[in-house]
Amino acid sequence: MNIDLEDSLAELARSVGDGATARMTGQVHRMVSQVRRRRATRYAAQGAVGIGAAAAVAFGGIQLAGRTGTPDPAATTDPFDVDDVDTVRSLCGEPAPTTPAVTAEASATWHLTGELSSPVPAGAAVEVSTTLVDGESRLVTQGEATTVSLTLMVVADGVVVAQTTTAYPDDPAERPGSDPQDYVISRDVHDFIACGSGSAGDALPAGEYTLVAEQALLLADGTTPVEVTGGPWPFTITEADPDAVAEAEAAAAQRAVEAMLAQDQLRAQQAVDAILAEAATWGVESPGCGWAVEADPASPLALTIVSDATTSVGGAFLQLEADLTTIDGAHVIGNAGSRVARLVLARNGVVVGATYWDPADSTPVDVGPDSPMTLPLVGHLDVCSRHLTQPTDNTAGPALPPGTYQAHAVLDVMLKEVTTADGEATSRSDLVRAVSEPFDVTVTAPTAP
Repeated sequence: MNIDLEDSLAELARSVGDGATARMTGQVHRMVSQVRRRRATRYAAQGAVGIGAAAAVAFGGIQLAGRTGTPDPAATTDPFDVDDVDTVRSLCGEPAPTTPAVTAEASATWHLTGELSSPVPAGAAVEVSTTLVDGESRLVTQGEATTVSLTLMVVADGVVVAQTTTAYPDDPAERPGSDPQDYVISRDVHDFIACGSGSAGDALPAGEYTLVAEQALLLADGTTPVEVTGGPWPFTITEADPDAVAEAEAAAAQRAVEAMLAQDQLRAQQAVDAILAEAATWGVESPGCGWAVEADPASPLALTIVSDATTSVGGAFLQLEADLTTIDGAHVIGNAGSRVARLVLARNGVVVGATYWDPADSTPVDVGPDSPMTLPLVGHLDVCSRHLTQPTDNTAGPALPPGTYQAHAVLDVMLKEVTTADGEATSRSDLVRAVSEPFDVTVTAPTAP
């Protein structure tokens, strides 16, 4: 059975909203590259690196599997020395650790939770996800600690029979989840090579196993080391089957992408909750992030939705239409601050999704009761930022989490002249805002094709 893993995952990436497609495509290529590198190096002359196992880049680090040689003495006592592959300690043939070796009081309750694919056919990579939590099951963030290394040990009959160690760069900015708000989560696929198999790189035989994880971290001060463990987590290896191996690896990579999307949605929901909790203190008066939606009583203009999309995937770019009309039969001349009406999305009357537009991109306005002006109504379904001031990629927020939002069309207009229905013309030079009535937009989560 021939499965093109990259094409399959690229199709999944294309199913995601426009705002996340580029990031997802890069993630797909990285994930496929990892699987291919591991598969290739597995059958290479592994003894050449002196550790009797494959070496592969994983999240910017070096993965070392199943070392069979004698470990460097220093490495057996210092799990934080990961600058050289030859200093990574081997636990092959030793009992697996059972007690967290916590070295900082603040992290005394930290431990790892884990999930892994099971059963898997012999020879297939195993999908493993670990999450660092505290004693109350709260997820620990990268702002509290960063990962130095992660060792995964396969255990049978009480001893380690296979091992992988992922060592991360010294520079925190190059480590996975360098954003302080990211959680300390590792999610990857691993080839577990049987200890003692040397350059042959034998796969573990069919049987029942458990997995134990040991993670070395540095606290936020950059100097305090912490080591925690997790497991044991049971899993089963079945008899080898080439077709099953290909299917298992493709499914594992796809689940990893979906899990990443789920984490993105969790972060996005936290961002929305933070806006709702803090917006009242921001004093936002313009239709930006945290603005309490309200009509402008001085405005002789209104916006009416012509076309609306009631359901769309988070991160998508919406282009609808809205008519700029007048109130009470007035005729209005002025300049709009944009050639498009702005789409804002609110929860509980507070804007949590808004797209920047250039206020210098103005357009003339000349509308009356029988001559509305139809405008594009555009916006991304992304979480807004209080600091969003220019349309650059680095200011785009995460895709809005799934749910129903109250959408409004908004347009600022600098008035020049307003003529009432009775024919009385008045010169004006004030800035007013046209705001539509709300309409519901349901945001859905990206799904696999």
